[in-house]
Amino acid sequence: MTEKRAELILHPVRYRILQALVDCELTTQQISEDLAGIPTSSIYRHLKILLAAGMVEIADTNQVKGIEERVYRLSGRPHIMQEELAEYSKEEIKRYFAAYLSFLLNGFSTYVDTEDALDMGRDHAGYTDAIIHATPEEFDELGKALNQLLAPYIQSKPGKGKQRQVISIISFPVERKAK
Repeated sequence: MTEKRAELILHPVRYRILQALVDCELTTQQISEDLAGIPTSSIYRHLKILLAAGMVEIADTNQVKGIEERVYRLSGRPHIMQEELAEYSKEEIKRYFAAYLSFLLNGFSTYVDTEDALDMGRDHAGYTDAIIHATPEEFDELGKALNQLLAPYIQSKPGKGKQRQVISIISFPVERKAK
C-alpha cells in the first residue's frame, strides 16, 4: 500500500525538508545544516521517499572528493488536492490538520524564541482572523483573487532585502446548516 500524499507531506521530517527546499536547490549537507538536530541519515532516508513520490527531484549533481553529491529541489509546490481529501476519513482529516497546526505553532514558537528583541511589527509577524459572509460563488471569487494577489510573491525568488514569510490561510464554515 502506498502512503497517502498527506502522510508524505505532513511527516515531521519530510515537511521540514519540503519547507527548506521552497525556492532553493540544496544538497543533503545543506538541508542537514538547515534542519539542525535531525540526523543526516534520516534526511537521506526521507529524501529517498520524497524522490520516489515525485515531490522532490535532482536538480544537479556535483563531484566532491570522488563522490557524487546530489542537489535537490521541489518538483512542484507540495499540496493535497480536494479530490484526495474527499477520500480521507474525518479522523484522518482532523489528524492531518492537527499536524499542520503543530508545524505552524512550532515555526511561530521558533521565531518568538530566537528573537532577542521581538518586534512583530518590524518582522511583519502576527495572526488574525476575519468572519466574512459570502455565497459559495463569492467565496470562489475571493479564493481566485487571493491566488492572483499572492502569485507574484510566491513566484518571486530570494534576493537582497527579501525575507521569507509564511502566510497560512485556513477557512471553514462557522456554522453548518442541518441537512
